[in-house]
Amino acid sequence: MEATPASTYKVWIKMIDYIVIVKHLTCEDTINFANLEAKSHYADTNVYRYFLNGCKDIEVLYSDTSQVLKIKGSFLYFMYGHNYITTRKGFINAVQAVEECLGVELGDAFVDEFEYGAFLDVPGRPKDYIWNHKPLPCAKLAENQRPRDKGNFKWFEDALVSLKMYDAKANFAKKLTKEVKDELVEYGWSPEVNYLKFEAHYKKPHYALNMGKGIRLHELLTPQWESRLKADLKRQYKRLFPLERVCTTDRSTAGVLMCSFVNAGVASGIAPEETRKMIYQTLRSPFTPEFSPNDIKARQVQFRKLWRSLAPISRSPFDLTEILEETLNRQ
Repeated sequence: MEATPASTYKVWIKMIDYIVIVKHLTCEDTINFANLEAKSHYADTNVYRYFLNGCKDIEVLYSDTSQVLKIKGSFLYFMYGHNYITTRKGFINAVQAVEECLGVELGDAFVDEFEYGAFLDVPGRPKDYIWNHKPLPCAKLAENQRPRDKGNFKWFEDALVSLKMYDAKANFAKKLTKEVKDELVEYGWSPEVNYLKFEAHYKKPHYALNMGKGIRLHELLTPQWESRLKADLKRQYKRLFPLERVCTTDRSTAGVLMCSFVNAGVASGIAPEETRKMIYQTLRSPFTPEFSPNDIKARQVQFRKLWRSLAPISRSPFDLTEILEETLNRQ
């Protein structure tokens, strides 16, 4: 698939990526199966699974019993071989390319799932920002990460949404072909910039965004919906908080060591409050039998004094609020 010509190119750094849509076919719809690669058939539900081949394949599920067509994948990857930068028109072109291959109009299809996010140019290592974000307790988000990602990817989820942070710079180096990399550099992508991607994967977008009412694909591509998605991405980010480093007014060795210990925890993604609980629990359950009850109380008093000497730095260096705002407001 050919990319958008450079002469008409304008970076769209906030975008819809992975998407799942469902089309209820009518007698006027005729699927062009010649462009589909058959993969499997599920006899119990009479669903046929196909791949639509492009720069990256899209999964197509079809039931001739219920006349339902489900499409899963990244239209951007299908069309361009990447999901880094494009235009709104470029995304619409990708949708139209899928329509042409299938021989079916998709504008009235319902959106079952989708991802919307933005690439953020951060001053430090993306990994540090990822590590140093936690969900607010009131947000009731489960925090997840995998050892194989080595701190370059983390997500926070509930029943309706999954908020993802990942190192886009690392993905650029590992996942893209040389041809695609060269094309992106030509269009203004800098491999040296520290790009972090923050995105919301809406598992049930009709509930998360539209008060339970189904969302059609053509609605999602309008400027009105783009404004709604920008506003909601900001709202979703506010469900997280960046960890704050601390300073101390206690210049003693113990005070400096306490401050250093807490900040080392922050650098590893451990909130200061979690460190406080861990230390206090250790003091309450000493691992040496020589600690008498008075010893424990004395050390608790000393610890509380040291803890009161700590104060958060005025603004977390990992706060992405302003960068996200600037990025989403950029035309």
